[in-house]
Amino acid sequence: MVERLRIARLGAHGEGVADTAAGAVYVPYALPGEIAEVEPWPGHADRRHLTKVEVASPERIAPVCGHFGVCGGCALQHLASARYRDWKRGLVVTALARAGVDAPVDDLIDAHGEGRRRAVFHARRSARDVLEVGFAALKAHHVVGIDRCPVLAPALSGALPTAWDIAEVLASTRKPLDIQATATDAGLDVDVRGSGPLTAAQTAALAQVAERRNLVRLARHGEIVAHRAPPGWWRRTVEAPPGWSTCSAASDHSRCALPSAPTSPPSTATRTRLRPCGAGRREARG
Repeated sequence: MVERLRIARLGAHGEGVADTAAGAVYVPYALPGEIAEVEPWPGHADRRHLTKVEVASPERIAPVCGHFGVCGGCALQHLASARYRDWKRGLVVTALARAGVDAPVDDLIDAHGEGRRRAVFHARRSARDVLEVGFAALKAHHVVGIDRCPVLAPALSGALPTAWDIAEVLASTRKPLDIQATATDAGLDVDVRGSGPLTAAQTAALAQVAERRNLVRLARHGEIVAHRAPPGWWRRTVEAPPGWSTCSAASDHSRCALPSAPTSPPSTATRTRLRPCGAGRREARG
């Protein structure tokens, strides 16, 4: 059944929100002020699939990535920058207000194209038994194969080819893989999850991938396969366990991105904590 909805505002995850008699309805990829043609989303009574924008917002722009709208990683590449920055800042203002914190909130500090320093690529076989390496589709389990991602930091430029190499080496296991890549000062740090126990031949083949791709470290479920140099951040001697990362409390996760590492150590006020990095999950903007 096709519906027509007027989008009133943006939700916390970047979806368009329409107010209906039955309550709020969430429409990914729709923008405030738009008249949208939508269809039901099976299993989600409060969500709809956008099928057509009948009246477009003047703040709708062309996304920077050809995979946008298919890959589920980014939600607001189609929103004008100024409006996006206001929305992102508003999330912080609202969160502080709900917590009863009275504090000024400055304007968004953009990553300016440097993008995120960490990404998790998924490797799966499709229904047609074709190996795909990329990111998950929106609210779905299948993987969208990608050839590039414009929101990654330049230091992650070799991460996708590396993920493909690893997926091909482990293709015979026929297991779903999660391949985490982190850009460090010394190079790419990669951890592979989901493969299960490996044979000596598979382990040797992974070590060859690490050497060919000049990885600083390659691990499987945290167990070292190859180790060229200690991975570190902000030009400090900090070696994290495989699968861990560093994030600054002052980091801006805007535009589906983490900022690149600063060229000098952070101040005491923004001291980096070493912890499992949840910021590697893709956020609203690409």
